[in-house]
Amino acid sequence: MTEPPRRRRLGVLLACLAAAVGACGAPSATFQPAPPAWTPPSEWVTISNIEGSIQVTVPPYIRASDNHGAIFANEPPSAPGAAIPIQVLAEGPVIDDGPRAGEELLSWVERRLENPGKGVPSVTRVSLPAGSGIRYDRVDSAGTPTPWRIVVFAIDTPRGAAWLQLDGPPDKWAARAEDLEHVAMLFRLR
Repeated sequence: MTEPPRRRRLGVLLACLAAAVGACGAPSATFQPAPPAWTPPSEWVTISNIEGSIQVTVPPYIRASDNHGAIFANEPPSAPGAAIPIQVLAEGPVIDDGPRAGEELLSWVERRLENPGKGVPSVTRVSLPAGSGIRYDRVDSAGTPTPWRIVVFAIDTPRGAAWLQLDGPPDKWAARAEDLEHVAMLFRLR
């Protein structure tokens, strides 16, 4: 059985409108659908900043080092003086270092992450419990003795842009990849 012509035209019109709206002003990012809800294991730890405005839940091997304003946490080094394997930085809507008037999230992230060994980023639009924004993923200094992977979730909120950054050496990241992807789903703004 065929669709009535009117319904078929409406479907075509809606598809065209969705494509046109998606193309208008969109940065060069692909869309990543929201992952399903996920409940962390009981040993994961929730860290809030002192003001109670942001919260992030992390695996037990990542420990908070500072929670005044922003949250800084990391996986302790394997030995004194060794490199820190994985780091986490969570900031609520930032005012002083936030996007400038009219600045896109992508431009803001690249401005904050300026680096002479900058790699080529992969940018994806995301929808997280904290809000919608972009996921920015790149490896800096690839091919050197000290490559570094950086993944930033820049989230647009009515009060400004929020920032969640996860970073560390790619070889350490690989062993923690699944956990680290879940951290973004457990980032909360109050």
